[in-house]
Amino acid sequence: MPQPKKGKETSVSLTSPPAQAGSVSFDLDTGASQKGITPDLQVLVSAIATSFTAAFNTCVDRIISAIEDKLTTKIDVQAVTVFDLNKRCERIEKLNSDMAAEIADLRDTNRSLVSKLELQAQAIDDLEQYSKCSNLLIHGIPVQSNTPGAVETNLDKRVVDYITTNLNVNITEADINAVHRLNKNTTNSTASNSNKPAPIIIQLCSRKMRAQILTNRKLLKGKGVLITEHLTAKKAQLLKKATDLVTLNKLNGAWAHDGKILGKTLTNRTITLNYSNISQF
Repeated sequence: MPQPKKGKETSVSLTSPPAQAGSVSFDLDTGASQKGITPDLQVLVSAIATSFTAAFNTCVDRIISAIEDKLTTKIDVQAVTVFDLNKRCERIEKLNSDMAAEIADLRDTNRSLVSKLELQAQAIDDLEQYSKCSNLLIHGIPVQSNTPGAVETNLDKRVVDYITTNLNVNITEADINAVHRLNKNTTNSTASNSNKPAPIIIQLCSRKMRAQILTNRKLLKGKGVLITEHLTAKKAQLLKKATDLVTLNKLNGAWAHDGKILGKTLTNRTITLNYSNISQF
């Protein structure tokens, strides 16, 4: 029996047009002809693939564009915010600079006022000390009356007799303007010990007489009686600091003279002490 003639094998190839860069494309295998796809169907499938690819790429482009628009909007908003913050920082920096300058001015003013107050306080203390330039304090003379608060009688006579007898000074009651015993709690009194009598203050008519008494007071050494100048509280405190320095061997000596506090340095140089220079010792 004769074999039938084999017909010429037919193959169908279905492919989509070449895809552009950045787009999505679909390729149909040439083996589709083995599944019996006709040329018309091949054209249809190719058209569908092309349309789908174009639609997909368009959708992706729109999504990317929308994202870019939103990011651009957010970046613009952030840029405006940063700009506003920079402006605020500039204003704050200027304000801080102005405040720093104002504080510096206030500090200078404060230092000037403090300096002026110190000068005024020193002037007032000097005036107060000048008002005491005729006064002397006598420490160690016992209280005549044992009754607390009782007024001592003939105190001026007792003082005159004591000075005349022990200092070899020719003084009378007429040379004294006033005399009274100070309160034991007087700040510039050296007799702060409760076992010692409060000092007696005398106001002399003559500064010459006062100077003579101060010159001869060394004769009272060992007798338990001490005569000192009547100092203001501030100068008395300064003298106390100076005598403490003498105890610490930082000064060779310290004393009061005509209302001034004098000190002898370790090099035997005599200087006038005040609260400014006493701190250097």
